[in-house]
Amino acid sequence: LLTFNVIARLIEKKGSRDYILLGICFGVGMLSKYNYAFFLLAVIATSFFDLAIKRILWNKKILISYSIAFILFFPHLYWYTTTSYLGSVKESVYEKLGAEADGTIVFTPFLETFKAFFEIGAPFILVFILLFLFKVVQWRKAVRSGRLFKLMAGQVVLLTVCFILMNVQEVQTRWLLPLVLPYAVVFMESIDINKENSRKAGIVLFLLIITFQVLRTPMERFLGIPSAIHFDYGHLSKKLKTDYAIAVWVLPNVTYGGQIRLLNPKKELLTLDDFSIPDKKKKGDSLIIVSTLKNTFENLQPKDSILNYGPEKESLYFFEKN
Repeated sequence: LLTFNVIARLIEKKGSRDYILLGICFGVGMLSKYNYAFFLLAVIATSFFDLAIKRILWNKKILISYSIAFILFFPHLYWYTTTSYLGSVKESVYEKLGAEADGTIVFTPFLETFKAFFEIGAPFILVFILLFLFKVVQWRKAVRSGRLFKLMAGQVVLLTVCFILMNVQEVQTRWLLPLVLPYAVVFMESIDINKENSRKAGIVLFLLIITFQVLRTPMERFLGIPSAIHFDYGHLSKKLKTDYAIAVWVLPNVTYGGQIRLLNPKKELLTLDDFSIPDKKKKGDSLIIVSTLKNTFENLQPKDSILNYGPEKESLYFFEKN
């Protein structure tokens, strides 16, 4: 959102101070979350279709922004590429993108991307329908910020194309959310709010949301919907305690780690997706690494496995490292 604001300021007046702020946004954005790079690519792509953004990015002063962003991000980039952290990130990304899952080229990545965007957009659609029925909002025919809409469309197309080229088999909503949430501004600019009815409808909507959150977990159990909350991780816990009691356990993600921790509160364990494995642990203690990927390590074969396990029916592979 801060980047949006600075770009809007630069459209009005291309001052050096705002280009400095834009560089800070670029650098801090990359330090905050790596997928910020997709947003930068979307801005660059939009510049080919929007004259105002083109005048910002193809201005000589943009070198100020790039220089500041480079100064801010380079120390982290240098550390990132010269430590074992890079390998950990590759393993995590490989796992989260479902690289070993079976799927159809082009079709599966496209379908997964569409599904993720629908899951993100569904709450906005539902809220709009409820507010429309209460006559709180009306759809505005003319959208004020056509430029922001172009940027949103460019972001969606860019992500879809990247996921198809990467043959991604699983797209996580929580990973996309930070990228698309700022575009809620487009949604807000597309509606007119009736202030007279907003108070009453707001209270009703708030109560509906609270009720949904309270009833969601028991309803999932009642309807038999797969959920990490309700799944019994006792089988995995028993196997780890029986076969690998002495080793330090490394679980696939924080969901598995949290559930196994509840069953074994005194046991030392780590997880793959939070990069919390200290170097001394990698070099010293015996590790049992549980991964959903069979090819997690190039020179290490799984010692054991559990097939079709967990709420997502995943295959778990056990690797032993000393």
